[in-house]
Amino acid sequence: LRKDRPEPQALVTALGRLHIAGVTPDWQAFFAGTGARRIPLPTYPFQRQHYWPQTSAEQAPPVIRDDIEAAFWEAVEREDLASLTGTLQVDGEQPLSAVLPALSNWRKERREQLALDDLRYRIGWAPLTGLSAAGLSGTWLVVTPEEHADGDEVARVEEALRAHGADVVVLALGGGDLGRDVVAKRIREAVARVPVTGVVSLLALAGHTGSGMPPGVLGTLLLAQALGDAEVHAPLWLVTAGAVAVDAGDHSLRPEQAEAAGLGRVIGLEYPDRWGGLVDLPQVWDEATGARLAGVLAGVEGEVAVRAAGVFGRRLVRAAGV
Repeated sequence: LRKDRPEPQALVTALGRLHIAGVTPDWQAFFAGTGARRIPLPTYPFQRQHYWPQTSAEQAPPVIRDDIEAAFWEAVEREDLASLTGTLQVDGEQPLSAVLPALSNWRKERREQLALDDLRYRIGWAPLTGLSAAGLSGTWLVVTPEEHADGDEVARVEEALRAHGADVVVLALGGGDLGRDVVAKRIREAVARVPVTGVVSLLALAGHTGSGMPPGVLGTLLLAQALGDAEVHAPLWLVTAGAVAVDAGDHSLRPEQAEAAGLGRVIGLEYPDRWGGLVDLPQVWDEATGARLAGVLAGVEGEVAVRAAGVFGRRLVRAAGV
């Protein structure tokens, strides 16, 4: 024991050093009265994984399927001189002594390109099945731009939530509410201390006609901060329309919506304990859109796009070689 050192800390430190040195303390006596108990180790084997790249001597050569190289050797078998000289960038009249270095260099470059391609990923959208069919419950706070409060988009979202069992409170925020304290006060007044099950933000739908930060992005940021100030810890769902393209034929992109979606991903990292996810809605609603939206809000997917063809989830996929 030493001066200015808590006795419990000094005792535990001493026992730890003794244990490291090979002494076996009577742990049962030490933990007596604390409620501690022994638990069995897991019955499954430990899954050991290397976190550092293996050296070339340790790593088996990969089996690489290269469609470009396969097509090249098919051209060799066909004796397609025009295709071969174009690929190797040599003159068809050059002798074999000039072609062999070109062939060796081409093969080396292909291997290097394949190694780089193996590290490339992109964002893709996969169809989701088995979405929750369970209804919603509790009170849901729908936050909308003031200019959209009486619009069709808000009415459709509100109707979808109510139709699937939720009690809905709508809060419209206008330009005069652009202040964190003001927004927090408006939230407290809207929910009146009623437990909130979820928050759906439609603020990203606000129009953007001038320069500077889009109102939907600024409003979303203030809302995320003000919800914490108002002690509303329910998951926040950020709704956009046209923020992402799920396939090459999806041409209804709106840049300001993509900005709001990007901010939403940051909010999810900053406040994971009260983050629901991102939902990108179609420009044109059909009969199934509302049910799909409710299914997403009742599920666990973090970022989805609702389209006429179904619901799609954001995925990280391997990028095809170029």
